[in-house]
Amino acid sequence: MRGDRHHFHNGIDILATKGSSVYIVESGSITAITPLKRRTVKNENEFVRIGKFAYVHIKIRRSIIEKWNNRKKEPQGIFVPTGTLIGTTKLNHAHLTEGLRDYEVNSLRLKNRGEPTGGLSPFTDISSPTIRNIILIPDFDSPWTEPNPFPKENDTFVIKGKVDIIATAIDKITGGTPSAGIYFVGYEVFAVGNPTVPVKSAKENIVFDGLPGNRDVKGVYAEGSFISPTFGQSVFRYIASNRVVGRQVINDFWDTTEVPNGEYLVKVTAKDADLNGGSAFVKVKVDNVELPIIFDEQPVGEVSEVRPKISAKIFSPAEIAIGEAVMYLAEATTEYYEEVAHYYVDTSSDVVIKIEYTPEQDLKEDTTYYVKVEAQDILHNNAEPKEWTFFVLPVEGFIYVTDFRSYRIVKTKMDGSGWQTLGGTYGSGQGQFGRPIGIDYDDTTGFVYVADDSNHRIVKTKMDGSGWQTFGTRGSGWGQFHGPFGIDYDGATGFVYVTDIWNNRIVKTRMDGSGWQTFAGQFGNPMGIDYDGTTGFVYVADTYNHRIVKTKMNGEGWASFGTWGYGQGHFFCPMDVDYDDTTGFVYVADTSNSRVVKTRMDSSGWQTFGTRGSGQGQFQYPRGIDYNDATGAIHVADSSNYRIIKTDIYGEHWAALYGFSYTWGISYGR
Repeated sequence: MRGDRHHFHNGIDILATKGSSVYIVESGSITAITPLKRRTVKNENEFVRIGKFAYVHIKIRRSIIEKWNNRKKEPQGIFVPTGTLIGTTKLNHAHLTEGLRDYEVNSLRLKNRGEPTGGLSPFTDISSPTIRNIILIPDFDSPWTEPNPFPKENDTFVIKGKVDIIATAIDKITGGTPSAGIYFVGYEVFAVGNPTVPVKSAKENIVFDGLPGNRDVKGVYAEGSFISPTFGQSVFRYIASNRVVGRQVINDFWDTTEVPNGEYLVKVTAKDADLNGGSAFVKVKVDNVELPIIFDEQPVGEVSEVRPKISAKIFSPAEIAIGEAVMYLAEATTEYYEEVAHYYVDTSSDVVIKIEYTPEQDLKEDTTYYVKVEAQDILHNNAEPKEWTFFVLPVEGFIYVTDFRSYRIVKTKMDGSGWQTLGGTYGSGQGQFGRPIGIDYDDTTGFVYVADDSNHRIVKTKMDGSGWQTFGTRGSGWGQFHGPFGIDYDGATGFVYVTDIWNNRIVKTRMDGSGWQTFAGQFGNPMGIDYDGTTGFVYVADTYNHRIVKTKMNGEGWASFGTWGYGQGHFFCPMDVDYDDTTGFVYVADTSNSRVVKTRMDSSGWQTFGTRGSGQGQFQYPRGIDYNDATGAIHVADSSNYRIIKTDIYGEHWAALYGFSYTWGISYGR
């Protein structure tokens, strides 16, 4: 992956002279192409999507265009085999993207690093990345106010507190120019004189298996990073102390208060996709202020516990505190409630002390509380007090969510209470998920059904992991899926209904494989699905055809509604649908229009709510939707805002819950 301070580069640029032939790297069906009115000489961004790859900056070959224009005659899709000539380059390179929008992956990624397959064969690279410079700066949160580096004494950085590590690194693909980005970056810290055992290890902090959102670009690249538009010299200044996990960028730092004052070596390592590595060292001197320091504050924001644990850590300098006492004061106050706790802790064995305090009485729901923690050592050195505010939420029913960048499913109420997770590590074993996407909860049995996309299977389990059962392998035959996305369970028959995205079909099956049935129809990467047990119809979000489809599993009663666009009767990549059998309305997550839609299949009763943004009444690429016909509440997985939303079609009774890495599927349960 490559990027600059404005956006991430969502694919790979393959150098070639202008007018070079372009051949596809993997067979697949044509699912999208630049519209006719935009296929002009001046438009350098012409593209065609075939299978999971998009090819950009090409003049599309006439035979490919003719196939696309006649697609209605090919109900099973327009299949193109590997190696087919599809056009010529319009620039001095072709741009290759793998995956759908906001779902791109690194095409050069290694096998067994988050994907069962990876790497563009026969591409190899023997050139190692080079680290040209390392600096250390105070940890910062705002991407616009990067602080100055720590001062130096005889080529040694003198540092303290929380530290960010920034490394200027460059990779040169064998035979190419030095403009390729790094696959992963990390760092280690060693005490001077002991370069084999690290005191801090974050060897693979930034890993580009997937594409983070552009809002996080400044959490990866520091000021001064840029890409030459003409493939000349490029500069990448990585914030090596931050982390990229899946597609989430996490602000992190090296906390030097966790090690004694003294001299250390910081080693930064960068590797490319072929594991060619380059490292560099810089010498630092840790010189922290010898005063008590309060950190790791908790709680913050909104909490659901009526007796939340109030905790803090205090660092007290060894030379003035060993064998002595440090005093702490924790105070919780509201207009209804006040409580103070004093602590006197012997620090003869530790210089980092954690205190925890739980209120003696229940806190009130729907109430704001104020907490202050103070510390003073035996010599009356005072730490800077910490003050926090938290809000105890009201209680309400359960929501089941796939938090797919954290490889887990979550059960929670909209007030955050009852929070429970299953999973959390990437894998294919029991209790593990690859990329969980769709989810459906069965009130009768307490089981949840999950579409486990990158493991190409569906999962049945309870939230404590009991009753775990899986079905499916990768492929296109019986009992196989290629990217299951949406899932809906019918408790009356035991069937699950699944959208099989890369096979462009929908599947009906039981968890033991009995009753297996598929229907291909003519879909463009179908994602969401809902089954109506009364009529036998399934409702499908036919994402890249920008429409909703109603059909039976044998193709009878086929009806579709919607075209690409922004107005009434239009959708833009709808990714989920929920049908209300009491009124005949469908509720749609109109993802790229950042809104929810209520409509019937004949377009009557059309109503929308939401605009793009992160405030109240706004969504950012919502991917999941669930309608509660008992209350009229709509629950939405507001994916790119990393939250779930409860509202109605009028925008009333708005509530939001954060704490997710990236929400996708959502289901309401009693």
